[in-house]
Amino acid sequence: MLSVLLFLRENKLFAKRAQMNPLMQDIGKRASRIALAILTGILCFLIAGIIATNCSGTDSYMQQKLDTRSKIESLEKRLEEYRVKEGHYPKDQKALADLRLISPEQDMIDGWKRSFRYSSTGKHMKISSTGPDGKFDTKDDITN
Repeated sequence: MLSVLLFLRENKLFAKRAQMNPLMQDIGKRASRIALAILTGILCFLIAGIIATNCSGTDSYMQQKLDTRSKIESLEKRLEEYRVKEGHYPKDQKALADLRLISPEQDMIDGWKRSFRYSSTGKHMKISSTGPDGKFDTKDDITN
């Protein structure tokens, strides 16, 4: 950055000399444009770095959300197979583990490393994740 400032200072001295010679004026204008282009490039690079740093958490959030949806879909498929075979869904999360339909340590953990909530009426079932806020029954919950 210091070198750019020195360049600009020299450019001012050059501009004073250029007042006497038209060819020098043209060279001075080109040098000013080059200096402006360099400063613009540096500024764009800095802004891009700030944006990239601030957006890096978004990828993590999206990955956690995708992992959660994927696990819910996988659980749904297994539970639907059970329902077709048995005529009903398992009554609660303990029944899922007892029937060995799930591994509570692996299958019932969402993308944020928190437990899913499972409920069933026998005819219908619901799998819920708290989502990023860690609280059930809020707008960001992810359910089937």
